[in-house]
Amino acid sequence: MMKIYVSLLLSLTLSACTSGIVVRTIKYLPSEMPEGQTILQVPHGQREKVYVIEDNICSIYERGMNDYVIELMSMSDTLIVKRLIPYSAEPDGMLLVDCSASGSTILIEDIIQKKFSVIDVREVMDDRQQEIEMIPLSFFTQEMIPIGVGKILYLNQGSFRSNEPRFFITSPEGDGHRLSKNGQKSLNVLDGALLYNSARGCVSFLSLYSPEIEFYGVRNKRLQQLISIERNEDVEVLDIFTGVINEYLFKNKAPQCFMCGTSDAVRIAAAYRDELGQSHILLFDWDGNLTAGFVVHGDVWAVSLQDNFVYCWERDKDKDRLVQYDLSKI
Repeated sequence: MMKIYVSLLLSLTLSACTSGIVVRTIKYLPSEMPEGQTILQVPHGQREKVYVIEDNICSIYERGMNDYVIELMSMSDTLIVKRLIPYSAEPDGMLLVDCSASGSTILIEDIIQKKFSVIDVREVMDDRQQEIEMIPLSFFTQEMIPIGVGKILYLNQGSFRSNEPRFFITSPEGDGHRLSKNGQKSLNVLDGALLYNSARGCVSFLSLYSPEIEFYGVRNKRLQQLISIERNEDVEVLDIFTGVINEYLFKNKAPQCFMCGTSDAVRIAAAYRDELGQSHILLFDWDGNLTAGFVVHGDVWAVSLQDNFVYCWERDKDKDRLVQYDLSKI
């Protein structure tokens, strides 16, 4: 049984715009790690991310490692079924991609050519001659997800400033889009994973720069709940090259953060990195309650949920592998 200690901060020193927010700090100790089953193993660095969607393995390749961006394989025999989107400057191709997955869909964004495509894996597998539509994008963001026909929810790159909403909802053409108040485009100061629950009208943001999860209402875009994983101030970090304490490495602390995440109607699965650089999978419900957590072996670059399993794309210096964990055994 996992040990979870939760303390509710009753007296908050927050700005007026954040009054009424539920703030919780969780001290997390992992449960016994379930035995993982390796579904796919390849040499390190070939695939950037791998998801499991509708019983298919969806590999996102790095440029130079494959002629195509996406490769679909059957879970049953790992045979290649279809390749999608060539790496090229042609109208049907892409050059430099970022991606996210939600439900049965993958969103692929070409950062250079400013276009993206939303691919429904179920539909592609049913109709393998289906053409992939490329949609022009009139603005830049480091994270976006489709939330309906013609609408996307995307990270506001200026939201690290006070009183800026964390996300916007708009069409690809930019209808309803606003830049930050001073009109600047900010890069590499904010990143993370956006998750969307249509039934509850709720958005969650997992921060890449801190061990925090935020919950928002979709309509008012107001922060409703902030959950933090408690920092361990006694941990000393060893330099991985010298094996000695490195006083210049984040003040002797590794950067705690959430690397990626996914969700379904009832669960959030988040890849969390602790002070020692160890990766964990944390499971939350949409009320923000931590329900389970366990250690995994490599750096987790992608997470998928299907039935009672969580799938992790774990990368290390020698090999990368897709691992299945049975949540019923936690």
